[in-house]
Amino acid sequence: MEERGKDGGKDGGKDGVEAVRACRRAKASPAVESAILHFLQHPSAGGTEFSPGMLHVAGTLAEWVSADALPACFEQCMRLMLAGDTTARISDFLTGFATLMPSLATYFRRERVSSWGEEWILSWMQWWCARELHPRERARLWDVYFACDDADAIGEMHVGVCLALLRACRDALEELEASEIRMVLTQIPPVDMGQMVQQGQTLRRELQELEREDETWQATS
Repeated sequence: MEERGKDGGKDGGKDGVEAVRACRRAKASPAVESAILHFLQHPSAGGTEFSPGMLHVAGTLAEWVSADALPACFEQCMRLMLAGDTTARISDFLTGFATLMPSLATYFRRERVSSWGEEWILSWMQWWCARELHPRERARLWDVYFACDDADAIGEMHVGVCLALLRACRDALEELEASEIRMVLTQIPPVDMGQMVQQGQTLRRELQELEREDETWQATS
């Protein structure tokens, strides 16, 4: 039998203990707790540290699969979510935001809700809006990503989807104070996710075209 630390982690390691405490505070199911610990202790985790976002991801998957299947599904989801350079994706998102929605981006900067340290930005980009989207819309979006099963392609697609979500929320955000903006961005109003995916692709193409135009201008100036 495997030994557990006093807080429930298999080996009492720091991340295991932190994960167990977070699961207990959130009253997560034993299946969710077990799936997270299984991943953190698995060699494929590569030293990945626990993040509260994992609770939302595992909780989402627990709505769709059995307890027995959850650890493998969670591990696969983590492989896709943690692949690539999250910092680069955040940079692409913020650049796209400033380029495509300059007025709202300026307002966000004034309210100080669009800095690199903003929790909502990391949650959106790293965890596929697991906390922020309504269950039906989250399921629709994740179905698209799982069907792709290419971490790089998903990362690019998700930047576009996040830009589309932000644009969809724009009218509700423009007159709010910082605390209210953060509240909206952690509980995204209902949207047509099919449209968000399509609009995300369109926004990515717009950004690529603007980049090409900028490169051409620099080359000829």
